[in-house]
Amino acid sequence: MNTINCKSVELTDEGLRVINNAKTESLRDKNAEAILEHKEQVSDEEKNTQYLPRVTAPIEALGLESWQDLEKKLVRRLDMTLMPMLWVLYLFSYLERALISQARLTSFEADLMITDTQFATAVAVLVPDYVAAQIPSNMILPYVRPSLYLPCCAIFWSGVYALMAGFKSYNGLVACRVVLGLCEASLLPGAIYVMSSWYTRKEIALRTAVLYQAYSGLIATGVYEGLEGSRGMAGWQWLFVVLALAECCCALVAMVLLPDYPHSETGSARSSLTEDIRLLAIARIQADRVSLPLANSTSIWYGLKLTCMDYKTWIFRSYHMIGPVIVAIMGYTVCTATSNVLALYAASFSYIGVGTLGHTPEKRATAIPVINVLGQIGNRQPRYLMAFLLMTGFAVIGVAFCLLLKFFLIRSNKKL
Repeated sequence: MNTINCKSVELTDEGLRVINNAKTESLRDKNAEAILEHKEQVSDEEKNTQYLPRVTAPIEALGLESWQDLEKKLVRRLDMTLMPMLWVLYLFSYLERALISQARLTSFEADLMITDTQFATAVAVLVPDYVAAQIPSNMILPYVRPSLYLPCCAIFWSGVYALMAGFKSYNGLVACRVVLGLCEASLLPGAIYVMSSWYTRKEIALRTAVLYQAYSGLIATGVYEGLEGSRGMAGWQWLFVVLALAECCCALVAMVLLPDYPHSETGSARSSLTEDIRLLAIARIQADRVSLPLANSTSIWYGLKLTCMDYKTWIFRSYHMIGPVIVAIMGYTVCTATSNVLALYAASFSYIGVGTLGHTPEKRATAIPVINVLGQIGNRQPRYLMAFLLMTGFAVIGVAFCLLLKFFLIRSNKKL
């Protein structure tokens, strides 16, 4: 019985080994089939994506050694030439657009003998031209030299501002504002377009933010207080003359320092950048594209169509469209809001900063009393009801826009 039991045990162990070996071979076969299937899938994917270049493929094709160092040198050179010129030009453009609001704080209306309604009309008449002329201006820009086009526009509207100091009638003021809207429309979209020709998507965000300034109130106050009544001219007249002359001088300098496009044979980049750096500038913008251009995508009109059909454009810019309505609901005039634009940006920065500081208990302990102390500053009766309603409305609108944008982006990503 013992022998039989031992043999039975031996047979049982051998049977288990056979079964385990069979399972192992079966798993190996399945793994082999899965590996082959995966290789076939990878091969098919490679076939489908063989026409899509790697991110750095256009740059590597140049055969440049240490192209990363050349790229850093290129960006530094642009930051020392392109950005300062665009920054100064847009700063003066912003200041001059806000000058009429600053001038109203002086004897502007009395000198021109205009009413509040006429002043409001003169302020508003610039906006339709300014908005409508931006798209045609940028459609022209790819076919001209930015180093001449943008400074020439700046010189032209500076001359118009200087002429405004001599006008004594309502009709002359309105005519100047109409012309200014057409001329100034070229700068901001044109500056961003030129920047996008040199900077990558990662680099352009910070540099675009540098263009937006909020110092008109401080500068206008200094000019008015120092030159009021000098040489028989009112302070508001000196505001127009001084800033017009300053911008005209800066525009002349910009003609020399502003580069055109990386592929252009003209402009300051032709002499200030080596041939390798210029080729690198072209290649890195090509490598930064999110998709390959289509055969019919070279037309300016095709680009306009894509922009107008892009929902993200309308979502991101909708706040600026309804901004004047929000100001009117709060009970303030547009001029009052314009003259206090520095306080607006400072308050926004403080609001975001305090929200960031409150992430830890230690920082919240400091942030709460700071908010309470700053909240007691001021001598105006707060409009609590309207403030609460507006804050609630802004929160709801912001959440709705974020959800809408997320929904559309998910749909777009699924198509990639």
